[in-house]
Amino acid sequence: MSFYYQRTSASDYTERWMDPWGIVTNRDRLYLVGHDLDRDAPRSFRITRISELEILNPETTDLEPYGPFHEPPPDTNLQQLVINQLRQGMTLVDATLTIEPGKADVLRSRAHQTRRHLQTHRRRRRLAHPTSRRTSPSRNRHRTPRNSHPNHQPPPQGTHHGQA
Repeated sequence: MSFYYQRTSASDYTERWMDPWGIVTNRDRLYLVGHDLDRDAPRSFRITRISELEILNPETTDLEPYGPFHEPPPDTNLQQLVINQLRQGMTLVDATLTIEPGKADVLRSRAHQTRRHLQTHRRRRRLAHPTSRRTSPSRNRHRTPRNSHPNHQPPPQGTHHGQA
């Protein structure tokens, strides 16, 4: 097959030729996985960045320079192939920037957006996995659950906890 691929939203489209092996999902994204004929190696391509996909007909297209179809090696895990490719070249670095007031407004805006995104992500993860952050049941074995103690008195109506 052949298609045009845009690696990032700022890059140009490049023509790619591939022997396809399958489609894999990773983090709510779809990836086409196969053997990249130009690079002679397994590769994955995010489907939303592919355009003008064409299934090549061996009877009408000269495929001789690329040889026979490249089958995936035995025991190839397409999911792991995508994950490994996405990790290549990724190094996380913590940085602290000191910026004068009134400067780099776009950068400041992105930092606030990222902070809000992380807070939302953490909140969603806690809601999706409410027990993952709690103490294990064996450590709470002798602890009386909150509000179930026989002497527990609910706060009077109209007051907030901690206020009289």
